[in-house]
Amino acid sequence: MKNVLFGRFKSNNIKNVIISSIESIGKFNETHVIMFDMQNFDFPLEIINKGAKHVTIVEGDKKYHRWQVNSLNKWKLNNNAIHDKNYLNTNKNFPSILLASKCVLYANVEEIFNTTQQGKKNSKTFIKQILQFNSNDYKNKHPKERFRFNDNELIPYSKNTVFITATNTSLSQKHCINYLKNEASAFYSQKESPLLSTKTKISFITFINPELFIEIFSVKNNLPTASKSTIKESLFLNTLFNIKDIGSFNCNEFSPNMILPEYTTTKLSKLDKCKVDPNLIKGILIQPKSISELNLNNLKVNEEFVLRLKFLISQIINIKSKETVEEAFQRIFLTYPKDIDISAKFWSIPLNKLLDILSQLLNKPLTEQMEKEFKNFCFQNKNV
Repeated sequence: MKNVLFGRFKSNNIKNVIISSIESIGKFNETHVIMFDMQNFDFPLEIINKGAKHVTIVEGDKKYHRWQVNSLNKWKLNNNAIHDKNYLNTNKNFPSILLASKCVLYANVEEIFNTTQQGKKNSKTFIKQILQFNSNDYKNKHPKERFRFNDNELIPYSKNTVFITATNTSLSQKHCINYLKNEASAFYSQKESPLLSTKTKISFITFINPELFIEIFSVKNNLPTASKSTIKESLFLNTLFNIKDIGSFNCNEFSPNMILPEYTTTKLSKLDKCKVDPNLIKGILIQPKSISELNLNNLKVNEEFVLRLKFLISQIINIKSKETVEEAFQRIFLTYPKDIDISAKFWSIPLNKLLDILSQLLNKPLTEQMEKEFKNFCFQNKNV
């Protein structure tokens, strides 16, 4: 290929922010870094040189995929690592692939991280493959090595797993967030989640438009002008995830340039009130909370916990503007926290304070009427 390919991240600023974010998560030699659509080998090479335990490069374009395969093969040849190859298990009873410690895959990120039926189907197989391997495969690939795991046991590649994505469209960015929400709902409900488990700590580094940033951070950052629907989404996300702002970036720091939505005057005014620059892309770090973080009030983190969280949020956003804290809570709960001004109007509570209050309300008994409504809510949403 004659033309030099530009990497997805053109500026060292972005690369440095990503590297420092990974270092804040854990040691590189205990981390699996999975990068989507990097387009050339420069940044993956930086991650390799940092000593990452596993590096998986995923490209959705055949041209970039071929480039990455050739680049990685050259690196392996020059670093005496040509033996580091994917191992295909041909056993029909346990078909799977043991990935090399440095590998390149071909997949469409927008299909993997979305909630459409086709996306779910593609995602489940792909995510399982890149996060864990079968102990049988390892024994077959390395028969002379001593191995401490049982037969046919699924084992994560590393202690930490970091996904790095930078999708261009607002829709695909939203799909990614919704995908994370769905996986969290499944995991904390004690259902199967291809993405989340107790065996490896998952982190997402991604880049989003300013409007989506406001939706996600409205509660945590107590942003003004938040709608009830935005508060609903933000309360749910920030209860189950630790979310961190890792910086603002110009669109031309990416290749191709990131695309910002066309904002109406009303939306521009909203961004201005929230002190969010409409011309900058926001970088965020998203990490699902551990079971112990959610279990602070001796809550059982299970399906009822997730349903109760969704139910309480739905009740909270329907509290009328004229209602006081006491009026609203008496209608919903038998007991409730008394460390707030119960005579104040409910919606005078700062949104970040409301996030703390919600965690205290999750184990409070409901009134008889609310208990009936909760049971009906569970029946309607049990398999959602």
